[in-house]
Order: sequence, then structure tokens, then C-alpha cells
Amino acid sequence: MFFFFYILEPGPPSEVNVYAFAKYILVTWQPPVEPNGIITGYRVGSATYIGSEPTDVVVDKQEVGQDVRRKLLDDRKPEENYVVEIQAATSIGWGTLVKKTTTTVAWAGKLVNCNTPKECVSERENCLPRGKAAHHARVLFPRGRRLLLLLSCYFRSTILE
Repeated sequence: MFFFFYILEPGPPSEVNVYAFAKYILVTWQPPVEPNGIITGYRVGSATYIGSEPTDVVVDKQEVGQDVRRKLLDDRKPEENYVVEIQAATSIGWGTLVKKTTTTVAWAGKLVNCNTPKECVSERENCLPRGKAAHHARVLFPRGRRLLLLLSCYFRSTILE
């Protein structure tokens, strides 16, 4: 009688979302549906590419812990094409890679007054208090763009510059 054991690598992270801003990319994810073991960490990173598809692009990935579910990739350039890659690891090794493409948005200008998210002001853009910003975003940006405007104001006022 013979027994065959197949040691499987972890599946791809699930629910991977990529939010592109001017100078950074926010990546969020959930653990793999089929972890095939205990997840020990993740690798996530991005790289620029030219053309319609990212072919032969080497992505420099950073390792994060097993409980991390988001990564802010900073020092990106506005209006550039990026490929984002993420994969999970177990004691067996690194699992299936997830690739997503995105394009960073145009930079709105240098921040002048950003003490709180409610008072985020730039030279060309005014992020209004939350209620007004949500209404303003509904008028200017349909659907997903509304989220980008609100998150952009919040992150620039709390994380960047």
C-alpha cells in the first residue's frame, strides 16, 4: 500500500482591491480561500510599466505579517501605469500570485493646511468637511471616483506631507 501526499502551496489572497492615488497606492486583501496551511505572511509590491500590458516587469515586493490586510505603497509617480502583485506564504513557501493593474491619478498640488481631515486644503483642491465632501463628490465624481476623492483627502491630511 502506497500513500501519496501532495504538499500544496497557499492559494491566492482573496478580495484584493487596489486604490490608486497620485503618490501612493493602497492595496487591501483577505486571506486565501484555500490557505492549505497556516498563513505566515504576505508579499506585496508594485512597479511601473509601459504599454497596455505589464510584460516582463520585475516587481520589488515587501513582506508583511500574517495579520496585515492592507499596505500603503508610497513614493509613486502621478499619472503612471503600475502593476501590483501580492501573494501569501505558509511554511511550504510562497503561493499563487495575484496581479492587478492600475494608473495613479494627477497630483492636485502641494498641501497648504492639513491639520485635520476636515480642513484638508491644497492649492487647487479643497477637501470639505465630511458631509459636504460627500455631497461635493457625488456631484463631481460618479461611482468609484467619489471614494478616491474622500480617501485622498483623508490620507493626504493624516499620512503624507
